[in-house]
Amino acid sequence: MIFKFLKSLGYAVKGVAYGIRNERNIRIDMVAMAFAAALGFVAKVDRGEWTALVICMFLVPSLELVNTAVERRVTRPDMEHYDLAGIAKDTAAGAVLVSSVASLIVAGIIFLEEEKLKRITYFFFGSLSGALLLAGFILLSYVFVTMDRFNKDNKESKDK
Repeated sequence: MIFKFLKSLGYAVKGVAYGIRNERNIRIDMVAMAFAAALGFVAKVDRGEWTALVICMFLVPSLELVNTAVERRVTRPDMEHYDLAGIAKDTAAGAVLVSSVASLIVAGIIFLEEEKLKRITYFFFGSLSGALLLAGFILLSYVFVTMDRFNKDNKESKDK
C-alpha cells in the first residue's frame, strides 16, 4: 500500500519536473509564487491572507500542468478530431487565464492595502540591501524563466 503511494508520488514529482523543465509559463508561475511568498513575509500578512495567497500560488501552476497535459495529449490530431483538439487546448488555457486573473485580484486586495504597501516599499527601496535583493531576485528569475534557451533537449522533448 505505501509502496504504491510512493510510486504514485514519484510519478507526480516527475510530472512537475517535466513541466518546470519544458514549460516557460510554469517557470513564470514558480517565480510569481516565490515573489508572492516574499511579499507576504515582508508585508506581514495575516493567517487568512496567507490562506488565500497559498491557494492562489498553487492553483495557477496546477492548472498550468493540466494545460500542459492536455496540450501534449491532443497535439497533432487527425482531421476528424482537429476542432475538438482546439477546443480542449483553448479551454485548458482559459482555466489558467481565469485562475491567473483571480490570483492577481487576490494579490491586489492583500498587497495594495496602505500599510502593507508601505512595508513592501520600505523593505525594497528603503535601503541598498533591499534594492540589491530585489535586483538579484529579478536577475535570477530571468535566468530561471529563460533556461530553456540552454536546454538543447527542450524542443525534442516537446515533440514526443
